[in-house]
Amino acid sequence: MKDYYDILGIEKDADDKSIKEAYRKLAKIHHPDKNIDKANDEDKEIFKLINEAYQILSDKSKRAQYDLTLITNENHPLSDEELFEKNRIYKEYIKRDLFRQKQMFWQKFSTKAIMSFLFTLLAFLFLRVTYLNYMDYRMKKLEKKQFIIAKKAYENDQLDESLKILSILSRHPKASTEVKRYFEVIISDLYDKGMEHYENNEYEKALSKLHYVRVFGPYSAAIHKTIAEIYEHFKDYNAALSVYDDMLMIGHYDLPVLLSAAEVAADKMHDNRLALNYFDKAIDILIEMYTAKYGEAYPLVLDPNEIPYSHYQIHYNLGIIYLRLGEVQKAIDTYEWAIMLRKNRPESYYMLGNCFWAKGEMDKACDEWKKAISKGSLRAQDTYNTYCLEVFN
Repeated sequence: MKDYYDILGIEKDADDKSIKEAYRKLAKIHHPDKNIDKANDEDKEIFKLINEAYQILSDKSKRAQYDLTLITNENHPLSDEELFEKNRIYKEYIKRDLFRQKQMFWQKFSTKAIMSFLFTLLAFLFLRVTYLNYMDYRMKKLEKKQFIIAKKAYENDQLDESLKILSILSRHPKASTEVKRYFEVIISDLYDKGMEHYENNEYEKALSKLHYVRVFGPYSAAIHKTIAEIYEHFKDYNAALSVYDDMLMIGHYDLPVLLSAAEVAADKMHDNRLALNYFDKAIDILIEMYTAKYGEAYPLVLDPNEIPYSHYQIHYNLGIIYLRLGEVQKAIDTYEWAIMLRKNRPESYYMLGNCFWAKGEMDKACDEWKKAISKGSLRAQDTYNTYCLEVFN
């Protein structure tokens, strides 16, 4: 006999409210309309049993009759087959009930978790957009205020203060076009006036303008070179070297800059060690260039006709520095390389003769001076007449 109390999962003394709640709970889980995709014959059978149990137990007269029958059946136990079938259906019901309860729990949890994540993401995006808009508003407000101060400073000839403010404002990623344009116009105007003064040999006025272009404007090798030449004109050689050093630090490692710096150090400041430092850097660049083009064996395959005159000039001046420092053999090697680059230049033969004379090798010195004479060197002729004619005579 079917135990409707077990089917609904309630006690035999359960009241009407408990019976109704148990039925609704189980009907919601096992109703075929709620589980269309997964419904099968056993599900339908369980739902029929639940409905049947509720129809009997919710009716007082039917329940009383059922209770009496149940008591009678307890005095006449079910057969083994009936008992086995009853237990099988009940266990299957318990198993499916637990599975569906867990499934419903995770479905509800997943839905809540997704909704919670989406809400948090939207809230974060809203706050971020709000914050960025606020910061943009503050930036524009601050820019406007500082821009007014910069314009007033420029109108009052306070260039340094004005350009400092404009330089900072224009570098900002969201700087307004008005600020950038105003800054560019000032720098361009200073450049034009500075170069006009320079061409008119008004070096002091030129420097006062070009200084601001160098400090606040975009990097320009030509501007730096012009300013260095102005410092040289004023014999402020330390300032000139400072400009050349700035060019080298920025990465403008070209040979003319190094050669100019070396010449200032050697000829104007008489600092041969400092000059040697610049020449060494120039030689490193030349070796790198020769190696890239001709390979490691460049001394054997290098074509002098392809070498610019500036390379020869570097070696010639480097030889002078070595000779001043008493490093005669290095000077000889340097001049021999210079002669290989430009065989028709008389001055290298003349200086090579001086190197041999410094070593006391008069025969070699006179030979080199004679070569210089054949190339048209007048000073080599005077030197040869002074030292070599007496020796040979």
